[in-house]
Amino acid sequence: TYYLSGESIPVERLYLTYLGESPRRELAIGSMKIDEKLGSMPGSKQKEQLEKMKSYVKACHVCGGKTIDPKGFKPQSLSQNNATYKVLGDIGIVYDAGFIAGLLYYPGHKNDTWPYLIEPYSIYAVPISSYNFSGELAFLSDRYAKEKRDLSGSQWYNLLIGKFNESSENEEPLVVVFDNLLSGVDMEYFEAYKRFIDYATLQNATFVTTMELVNISSKREKA
Repeated sequence: TYYLSGESIPVERLYLTYLGESPRRELAIGSMKIDEKLGSMPGSKQKEQLEKMKSYVKACHVCGGKTIDPKGFKPQSLSQNNATYKVLGDIGIVYDAGFIAGLLYYPGHKNDTWPYLIEPYSIYAVPISSYNFSGELAFLSDRYAKEKRDLSGSQWYNLLIGKFNESSENEEPLVVVFDNLLSGVDMEYFEAYKRFIDYATLQNATFVTTMELVNISSKREKA
């Protein structure tokens, strides 16, 4: 799943449209700019921003190609509030990937690792996976690992493998964030990303879009 930003779409729309043509890829809503603090804005401003972002993502489409109707959202800086959830539901967004298992969660869902429904907004919260780092929980993000923990590429790779094995054993999804401005340009982190994908593939992992993960979780709830 690609969470697009309002800064990237105007200059990279053709390339993003090409990426979105694949049935194995999902284009979703990010934020208008890097490090945007959506949760600090009034509800009316949030609605304006999110509607604009949705229209930007929908524009990553060519005549006769795959229709883009974004169903997902992940806020920059994971900044959001109840007004955000309401706006998301109002504009037809199905899930919000701005949560962290055990760290940042909707009340009553601290231990949830699978997507869960947020009432009364009728949207799903998708928890990013977390891991134990020196006795503290941290979320599985390359930017966090590099900028906050100063991990080398090999340390990041080992962390990914360890969390993958743990999630597999517990029959839980592994949700990890790779930032194109980090893993896309830092060669150590890029190599860690490739090695991790190769490892997961050899372990017969199933790779899904975030929307597919939400659908799987929904079916589990009804079973």
